[in-house]
Amino acid sequence: MERLVAGAEGLGQLMLELSPGYRSDEQAVDDLAVFCEKIGCVLDDALVYRRFAFTGDRRALWGIV
Repeated sequence: MERLVAGAEGLGQLMLELSPGYRSDEQAVDDLAVFCEKIGCVLDDALVYRRFAFTGDRRALWGIV
């Protein structure tokens, strides 16, 4: 489980680099959509990883990990 959380944290940090925490989720969708399409990541999952990296709250990962 810890490895999955660590992986989610790494992905979340990447998502925060692409769409910083001061941007809303709606703005993050615009920021992340093309990137997610190119790497084959589900956009909703990317938003979850971003939220987890932003908050550090593992509950954000519920349903993903």
